[in-house]
Amino acid sequence: MARIKTTNLQTSEISSTLSLDICADQFIQSRRTMGLAPGTVRYYRQKLNEITTYFAGSGVRTIDQLEPVLIRGYLDALETAGHNPGGIHGYYRSLKAFLRWVWDEYDLPSRNPIEKVKCRNRPPAPIEGITMDEVRQCLEVCCETRFPARARAIISLLVDTGLRRSELLGLTFGDVRLSDGRIVVRHGKGDKFRIVYCGRECRKALKRYVACLEEIQDHDPFWLSLNGEPLAVDGVREILRRVQRAAGLPKIHDFHDFRRCFALERKRNGDDDITISRALGHSSLEVTKRYLAFTSGDDQELALRSSPMDNYRGYK
Repeated sequence: MARIKTTNLQTSEISSTLSLDICADQFIQSRRTMGLAPGTVRYYRQKLNEITTYFAGSGVRTIDQLEPVLIRGYLDALETAGHNPGGIHGYYRSLKAFLRWVWDEYDLPSRNPIEKVKCRNRPPAPIEGITMDEVRQCLEVCCETRFPARARAIISLLVDTGLRRSELLGLTFGDVRLSDGRIVVRHGKGDKFRIVYCGRECRKALKRYVACLEEIQDHDPFWLSLNGEPLAVDGVREILRRVQRAAGLPKIHDFHDFRRCFALERKRNGDDDITISRALGHSSLEVTKRYLAFTSGDDQELALRSSPMDNYRGYK
């Protein structure tokens, strides 16, 4: 179909015909076409639904009505509503990605209003994690679950490989090689393939779990419920909750807390950041740094272990 070149129209003529809602739908479809992970697409959809609803309530329904002052007002409104800096930054990033797509897709000659708006910089919040002492306590009380060998195997694999929730539950028996701990992650974040390895103690836990099963096929899901069906995410969460309550932990840790434990222990054991980032399946070292951010307790332990005076052999 023939189109009028955008260079032959005034900016206001182009952008005044572009509905925020329709452009948002087109942007979401473009993200799907790019092959972004379904969770990422849902994230953009949720954020843009809230953003366009807010602006519609302020009478802003088309692209040409967006101005820097209105965007700043939106960010201020988020802060007033009690959103933390990280949450506000998430809305800002989503709006920025959306508007940059609109300006590029429609070749708008005017300046993008988001380029005049800066979101206050914030240091990335460190990911909190479960400690190895807490892991030990959990492993000691796995007998409190209905399938102790399975609980020990899940906790051991999370700590020893840093797998994401979807990666853990997506494993088949053919993906796990117990002889050397080689584990194939076929569908990581962004549908990326990678290989990770688990150590000797983890392999022992996995072998004890597998020994409880029969008629295993390579294509079968690795984690099974008590009725033989694939274990669901809620089932794993309940196992982790039950074990941590039995261990008396002050906080119930979720999947990402085990990933942080994996990253920090690998760092303490001498791995470099790039190796850890690759094992975690991260596309950016900046994300990995959130997992490696030391707490004050970590700093104290490292200082005591690395004290120049304590380690100077010539000092008496």
